[in-house]
This record gives sequence, C-alpha cells and structure tokens, in this order.
Amino acid sequence: MESVLKNCPPISMTAMDVALTVAQLAIPAALQLKPLKGEQSIFLPPRKYLTMRALMDENPKFVPFTRLHGKFLIDACSVQVSFEDATLSVQVPRADWLDKQQGASWRGVMSEFDACVEKGEASVFVIVKLSARTSSTLSGHEKMQLGMLVALVGEFGMDRVVVADMVDAVVGVWAPYRVAEV
Repeated sequence: MESVLKNCPPISMTAMDVALTVAQLAIPAALQLKPLKGEQSIFLPPRKYLTMRALMDENPKFVPFTRLHGKFLIDACSVQVSFEDATLSVQVPRADWLDKQQGASWRGVMSEFDACVEKGEASVFVIVKLSARTSSTLSGHEKMQLGMLVALVGEFGMDRVVVADMVDAVVGVWAPYRVAEV
C-alpha cells in the first residue's frame, strides 16, 4: 500500500502569539449582539466564559478530572463575563483547592468580596458587580474588588491584563446606552 503522506509537505511548527490567537477567536464571537431582555433597543454580546486548568497532586473529590502523568488535570478556575448584568464572576473549587494548602491564603479573603456564594463543598463563586451601565469609570470600591479578583485568578495563571480587557469590554459595550455623564 502506498503512503498517503508522501505527497504532503513536511509538517513544521512555528511559534504563535497565544494572546493574538485567542483574540482572533474570541472577538468575532463577542460581536454577536442580542437584544437585552425587556429592552429591545439595547444590544449586548452574550455571556463569555474562560476556564483555566491546573494540575493537582491529590485525587480531587468534587471536580471532574483527567489523569495526566500521575497527576490530576482539573478545570480549576472559571471566569464568566456577563455584559447584561455588568459582572465578572469567578468559580473556584472549594474542597479541592480552597480548603487545601494551595488555597489556604484565600480562606479569609473570600469573605471580603461583596458577593461570595458557596455551592456546597464543590465550589465557591465570587462576583464583582461593575457600574458600567451608569458610569464609564470604576469606583474605588470596584477597583478594590477587581484587585482581589485579579489576585485570585492570578493563582491559576491568568494575567491581570486579561481581566482589564474583560472590564474594558463590559464598560465599553454599555457606552452607547449610558445617560450622558456629568
């Protein structure tokens, strides 16, 4: 049998800019606008999600995992951007991260978020509400909440610039609908 690959050019690998690649994939999806419920004159992108994975040494009890080289690959941190609600939400594993050594420094900090919701032993959600519907600038309190959120997602490898881009997107999408600011 003759090889199918003999007529194919050799495979080559090139370096890629991950941020640019993500932007090229994410931006077109973000441009799909839908009318806001109850406000047919306001068009917003749907919610966007970003999940970061992590390797754990111990077998997780409450989050799905994949075995990988003697460790456990989990969806460790999920970020949701809601343009409609003007919020950034983060979900982290409670029993499998927050209650373990890796998340120990965050146990007391989680309660400092305005909205921190525990979903049993499985996960904890923190929500940062932005005033994007009414203001193009962040309040000092919003900046403090976002600073904590940046530090939290930084534990899982997300760069602060990514969070800043998310905030800018939420604030920007509401710009045409805000009443003129004084």
